[in-house]
Amino acid sequence: MARRLVKFFRLSFADQRLLTRAALALISAKLAIRGLRLPAARAAVTRLERLRWIVRPTRADRVVWAVETAGGAIPGMMNCLVQAVAAEAMLARAGHPCELRIGAAKNGPHELIAHAWLESEGRVLIGDFELDRYAPLVPARLQGGKPPTEQ
Repeated sequence: MARRLVKFFRLSFADQRLLTRAALALISAKLAIRGLRLPAARAAVTRLERLRWIVRPTRADRVVWAVETAGGAIPGMMNCLVQAVAAEAMLARAGHPCELRIGAAKNGPHELIAHAWLESEGRVLIGDFELDRYAPLVPARLQGGKPPTEQ
């Protein structure tokens, strides 16, 4: 724990602020996902992210770094859905378009597992882990609108 604090205080003030925002977004996402249905949880975390400090333009890769770093430092925050929802809210606030994806896969004859990841412009930002194993489910829009129809 002491080493992590030393590392934190050696970072630039901008990185300290970004990591703190990521930690708050992760905690918000974890609580929202536990208490609300997923669309409502995503909307709540996005609304909370808009209330945070004045946000300077942040590169998408820095947001991903902050979410993954904070997620690894806070117990219970390595969950793929929690990280994807937190990063989605932060990226939306910074003006970066992204889509939350959820996929499912069989893990034996009677077990189904799920995985969440975040994509932007065809590139996986968060959750790039054995994605070929998961069949993507229909994407849902953040604003609570209807899912896109198949063409």
